[in-house]
Amino acid sequence: MKPEPLTPADLDLRDFEWMPLQVVRLRDSGIVVVASAEAFRAAVLLWCASWHQVPAASLPKDEKMLCSLAGFGRDLKTWRGLATQALHGFVECSDGRLYHPVIAEKAIESGSKKKKQVRQTAAATEAARLARLARDAERNGLRDGERNGDQGIGEDRIGDEKTKTESEKRGERNSPSVLKLVDEGKSMPIDESYQPSEPAIEYAFSLGMKKAELDAELRKFIAKSVSLRVVSFNIDMNFKLWCDRWLEFKVKHNPDWQPQAEAPAAEPLVDTSRWPVIVEGTLEHTCWNIVRRERGQKPLFLCKQLGPDGKIYERAAKCETLFPDGFNDFGERIAPANQEENAA
Repeated sequence: MKPEPLTPADLDLRDFEWMPLQVVRLRDSGIVVVASAEAFRAAVLLWCASWHQVPAASLPKDEKMLCSLAGFGRDLKTWRGLATQALHGFVECSDGRLYHPVIAEKAIESGSKKKKQVRQTAAATEAARLARLARDAERNGLRDGERNGDQGIGEDRIGDEKTKTESEKRGERNSPSVLKLVDEGKSMPIDESYQPSEPAIEYAFSLGMKKAELDAELRKFIAKSVSLRVVSFNIDMNFKLWCDRWLEFKVKHNPDWQPQAEAPAAEPLVDTSRWPVIVEGTLEHTCWNIVRRERGQKPLFLCKQLGPDGKIYERAAKCETLFPDGFNDFGERIAPANQEENAA
C-alpha cells in the first residue's frame, strides 16, 4: 500500500529562491555511495525541481517529464540508464507523485515560517488600522480651531501685499516658491517624531538657513505644532511655510539681507519613500537588530512611519531592504559565497 503524500497538497514554495541544504547530512547520505557523477548531477537537478513543484518536494511520475527535469532533454535512453540512481530516496505516494522525505521535511518547515510571517504582517497591519481609527475618532472630536490648527501657525505673519516693502518682495523673489508635496490625502498629527524630508531640508538651505538655524527652527516648529495639536495632510509643506516666515523675519529686520544658499553636509539624497517599513516585533525587525548589535550600532529607532502602501505604523522604521544582508526571506543566516564554494 502506497503511503500518503509527504507534504500538503497546497504547499507552494515557488516564490522561495532558497532551498535549505544540510552539508553533513548530504555528505553521509546513501546517494553519494550508489550514484555515479552523472547520476548525482541529475539527482541535484531533480531536488531543485521538486522544491518548486506543487505540492513542494514532489515530482510527477512521468518518464519524459523526469528526463527533462533531470537535464537530459529528450534523451530517454541516457535517462533510463541513470533513473534508478538519480531518483534515490524518492518514494511513490498514493497521489501518484514521487516525494523525497528529506526535501519534504525542509519544505514543511519553510511553509510554516511563511505562514508565520503572513500572520505577523497581518497582525501588524490590523494593529496599525485600529490605531488609525482611534486617532481619527479623537481627531473628529476636536474643536474646529484645534483640528485646523495647522492653518493658524503663522497666520499673523501674512500681511496685506500692498504693505510689503520692496526689500521684502525682492527677498521672496530670490527664494524658491515651490516645494513638491511628499504625500497628500493622509492627515497626520505633527509630533516630536517628525523629521523633514530631504527636499524640505534642501528648501530650508536654499532660503539661506545655516545648519544651526535649521535645527533651532525645527524645534520651534514642532513645539508650536504640538501645543496647537496640529493635524496636517502634508507636514513638509507646513514646515516650508514656517521657513518662509523665517525668511520674511530676516528681510523685515535687515532689508539688505540676501539669502546665501548653503548646501547640506549630508550624504547624497536617497529616496526612502518606497523603502519597506520594518514593524516592531516582526521577524525582519529581529534580524535588523541582530545585525546592528553585531556592528556596534543602536537598535532601530522606532516611531510613526507612513509606508509605501499608505498605512501609518505606530512603531516602525524604514530600511533599504526587508531583511539585512546575510539573511534570507525566512530570517535565516546565509553563508558567504566563499564558504559555499569551499563547502562545494
